[in-house]
Amino acid sequence: MIKRVYTVKELAEILSIGLNKAYDLVNDGDIGSVRVKSSIRIPVIEVERYLNTNNRVETHNYTNERIQTPKLRRFT
Repeated sequence: MIKRVYTVKELAEILSIGLNKAYDLVNDGDIGSVRVKSSIRIPVIEVERYLNTNNRVETHNYTNERIQTPKLRRFT
């Protein structure tokens, strides 16, 4: 059987984010969801839509960057 909806916990695992952040995405409407009685279900297509949008915050790519430390002065 093909999985068509995710729980909020599964969403957090898929996106590698915390559970609170996953609830924030759902409650803010960034990811569409369906409430079934007292549980929240997120359709697979909503997760795919979220991953394909450019509205997300991009992470910085730390490729071979050197972090320059300031030179310390010696006071005597």
